[in-house]
Amino acid sequence: MKTARDGAWKFANEFVLLAEEEREASIELRDEKITKIARLVSNPGYFVSAVFKFIRLFEKGDIVQKIINLQIIEEKKDVCLPL
Repeated sequence: MKTARDGAWKFANEFVLLAEEEREASIELRDEKITKIARLVSNPGYFVSAVFKFIRLFEKGDIVQKIINLQIIEEKKDVCLPL
């Protein structure tokens, strides 16, 4: 999500500097790029789906616990450890 937000912010900053006649083409190009990414995410294909299913075989815990674990990892990133 951070990557998506950063990309949207970058596009907005570039977009505001465009001449009025360039804006429509810029939006169409951006829409095409985002559509390709969305298709990859929503329909990754057989190979990627098979890899994910294989990985899931070895996962432990429920979704709530995984979210909590990810939050803990993210919080630890912000803590500076002495060298």
